[in-house]
Amino acid sequence: MQIIPFVASTAAEAFARIQSQMGPEAVVLNVRQIPVSGLARLWRKPNIEVLACPPGALRMDSGPVQPPPAAPKPVETTSTEILATTTPPSPSFRKGSSRWGVAGLLPGAGLNTLSIEALLADLEAEWGAEPPPDLATEITHLRETLRRHWRVQGHPVSGRPQVFIGPQGCGKTTALCKWIAQLFLAEGKQPRVVRMDGVTANTSETLDVHAEILGIPVSRIPAGRRDRSSGEWELVDIPGVDWRDPRAIGELRRVLDKISGAEVHLVLNGAYEIPVLLSQIRAFSDLSPHGLIVTHLDEETRWGKLWNLVLGAPLALRFLSVGPAIPGGFLQANPDQLNDRWLRR
Repeated sequence: MQIIPFVASTAAEAFARIQSQMGPEAVVLNVRQIPVSGLARLWRKPNIEVLACPPGALRMDSGPVQPPPAAPKPVETTSTEILATTTPPSPSFRKGSSRWGVAGLLPGAGLNTLSIEALLADLEAEWGAEPPPDLATEITHLRETLRRHWRVQGHPVSGRPQVFIGPQGCGKTTALCKWIAQLFLAEGKQPRVVRMDGVTANTSETLDVHAEILGIPVSRIPAGRRDRSSGEWELVDIPGVDWRDPRAIGELRRVLDKISGAEVHLVLNGAYEIPVLLSQIRAFSDLSPHGLIVTHLDEETRWGKLWNLVLGAPLALRFLSVGPAIPGGFLQANPDQLNDRWLRR
């Protein structure tokens, strides 16, 4: 299965082409602006790129989504390799053997086979192979089991640069703008904002526009350790890179090495399927990110699928970004936010 990019002058034109080629049930994965380079941006409007795939193509356990034909070969990472960092299921557990009723809820939430087996093995190890007499009690036990798997990590530390990295078009700059707006409007703080060049030049105007609205100056160079005020927030935006290109990842590492004391946030598009997200985490793992920020969750109803990342990646899920509106929709992640979307109290 291929992800197909559609480039047009407007989103409406791109969607019309998608429906004409793939039908009205086509799945839209991502929408982004393509910046105009050079002096042409003075008179030309940026194009819109929409990533889409045929209807029914995104099925659970269907394997990694393949990139467009011209793209480099994707990183070959299986869910098994990522999940090697978690506790494996009990040897006595066998797929399809559980009598617990919640086993039927897990696939619909977007959990993959390995995550389901691990959770059911934990449930049986804690409360026995024979489930409770009612589904409500089963759900209560499932919630408790999921909470135990949640990685608790300290909050980001003010006084350290908060650096956003991720694949191209992941919604990284929008998430950073949401955080800036929260700091300024809700907490009365004026953070230092940096629009830094990375492997490519940072041509995004979004950060400048929203910082100007708030009256916050934008720098092009991070502050040195001695120049940072005690407790001052510094948020750094770096252009996204092609996660399938090891050379681009290596260049990004050299950029990060120039920022002393940074906390690095890996930003991923939550509308993508789990095999893609796990491959992206693997690709960026050499950069030692401190945590995950998942975006585009207004385009994904199955928030339960994010448990695959909690169970299968050695990173804490820190923030969730919902929708393009600024401010708003920037949430500190916690287990109940994921569970309440598909498990009822």
